Amino acid sequence: MKNHYLIDGIAALLLSLSIGFGVASPASAQQTTDLSAANRTAASLRLISEEQAQANAVSVDIYTGRGSVIDFQNGEVIAYIQLSDMSEIVYSTNAPLESGRSSMIVLREIEPLDFEGQTTAAVPNLIVSAIDPEGISRTYIFDLHLRQERPLEARGNGIAIVPADAILARTARRLERPNVPTVRSSLEQPTIADIANGLEIAIARGYTAESDPVVSQVRQLIALVDGGQTIAAAARETNIDSDILKALGDIAIEADILDGASTEV
Repeated sequence: MKNHYLIDGIAALLLSLSIGFGVASPASAQQTTDLSAANRTAASLRLISEEQAQANAVSVDIYTGRGSVIDFQNGEVIAYIQLSDMSEIVYSTNAPLESGRSSMIVLREIEPLDFEGQTTAAVPNLIVSAIDPEGISRTYIFDLHLRQERPLEARGNGIAIVPADAILARTARRLERPNVPTVRSSLEQPTIADIANGLEIAIARGYTAESDPVVSQVRQLIALVDGGQTIAAAARETNIDSDILKALGDIAIEADILDGASTEV
């Protein structure tokens, strides 16, 4: 089953934040200039397994002027939310809680309010009760950190909670290909196949146009690696910034994990 929610939800959110991927020039300097947006697109949400989220309080950064997402990609729906300190943070959900269809929380900072009798906290927490398809209720606790600085990575967009099996399945598939060329990135080490898949996903989602020069450069790099060159050597020959390859790999890895999660639930 394809993860249509990923495409329609997360991608739409990224595009609404004006996060693009297009690179208008093959020059390395231009690639570097545009890559911060590409990296934000690739690392759209920090992936947290449901077991990890249940075992420990998960930190969520909230940046001034930006929304931060807590997205339940594990089939659970949200039944209850309690925010410990409402003086600087507000939240909304993608559907009313009473509808039984709410699976995403969006948090944002507001100007400080003074509520008589209410205490405040340097690190407020958010308590969420969620129910899985079998009717089992679980409680999650999130520590909320207000950040005034501009996020250097789009991990500032929030987190996605996914089944552990989806992450383990991705890891197992990688272990089956131990000698495939890889690059180091923020999620793990993408293979050349991940880079190729990430390029096609980026085109399909509108992050970059197929006519952009970088598209043909990446395809040339893939051909060189398939012909026996290392990724580093092929990147030098095609004048591609390595961060572009990392961003494309991250796009594919994230889609692979979340698509695997959608088939689990």
